[in-house]
Amino acid sequence: MSDERRIFLSRAEACHAEEILDGINGGVGANIAFFSEPFGLQSEQAYLKKMCQSETDKLFIIRQYTSGDAIGTIGLHEIDTIMENARLGIMIFPAFQNMVFEKSAINVLLKIAFAELKLNTVYINVPECDEYMVEVCKSLSDFNCDGILRGRYKLAKQFYDLLVFSAVKPS
Repeated sequence: MSDERRIFLSRAEACHAEEILDGINGGVGANIAFFSEPFGLQSEQAYLKKMCQSETDKLFIIRQYTSGDAIGTIGLHEIDTIMENARLGIMIFPAFQNMVFEKSAINVLLKIAFAELKLNTVYINVPECDEYMVEVCKSLSDFNCDGILRGRYKLAKQFYDLLVFSAVKPS
């Protein structure tokens, strides 16, 4: 089975908030290291509602093809139809982080971005302290590291650089 067939994307809606929180927390409630502020069911519902109403964001739930279980979220944010670009955001729930799902979800989202939305460039900003996601981005053949935004990410009162990776629509 090809990587893309291991998962499928479905639009995220406010009614999915509890399912997403369960995946993030993994039953532990401690897997929120990269979030900048506390969150709960109401704030997640509000966020999902905002994403559904936004004209510049498209948020999806990543689901396992065979079971339909949610394994994370992925989205295009700050979609600029004039400049034809968008920022990619992805969160794989801790229980499913294995690089196969990340690559599959990103490849499916790139097809949506380039074929359906007619974007030219999709980029992702990755904090240097997120070594796992840095390795995922480096392993993607469509992405190149464009540069470093110094001191742009604050976590636990410490600033980190952001690595900028981008994929350009194939010609």
